[in-house]
Amino acid sequence: MGRINGKSDDPTEDSHGNYSERTTLFVLACLGVFFFRDFIFSDDMLYGSDTLGLGYMAREFYAYIIKSGSFPFWNPIILGGTPFIESLAGGDSLYPPSTLLLLLLETHRALGWKLILHIVFAGWFMYKWIRSLKLSKNSAFIAAIAYSLSPIMVTLVHGGQDGKIFVIALTPLIFWTTETFLHRPSYGSFSLLSLVISFIILTT
Repeated sequence: MGRINGKSDDPTEDSHGNYSERTTLFVLACLGVFFFRDFIFSDDMLYGSDTLGLGYMAREFYAYIIKSGSFPFWNPIILGGTPFIESLAGGDSLYPPSTLLLLLLETHRALGWKLILHIVFAGWFMYKWIRSLKLSKNSAFIAAIAYSLSPIMVTLVHGGQDGKIFVIALTPLIFWTTETFLHRPSYGSFSLLSLVISFIILTT
């Protein structure tokens, strides 16, 4: 990056505004803890209508098979047996963040944490995208908070509609990686953009 009058033209070095990346991420995390405190500080499951209908059963079955060292190509529980990945029950089984949480946590806890983490990181991804457009830190901070707590995001928690939350959360990330690739094309930026696209495909 060059410098104009001793100042860098890199938007990430912009001194206008008080909200850095770390500050923004910290505020988003605090908001997440505040709004979901009843779930976080308990051993309960985060309620979701779709979660009760099918989500929990399918994820518990998937987690059990994976932890046993196998892979559930077939689900014998529904309708006398159905393909697992190809059916609706497969859901986000191939989405890496979901699989990782299912391996680390009990299923009823993993289902809630994956929603909370995506709501928090949705705001951070929005911050990064707005900064890549060379807008101020304050503008990026406001956009991050507004996006993370937008009704279209948080109301989906009640329905347990994790796939929609994942895609909404990753949308500013794909805009940010696209912006990065267009302005600084390289194998690295193209690979990152491709990775984000693949994650979106695997969300459902």
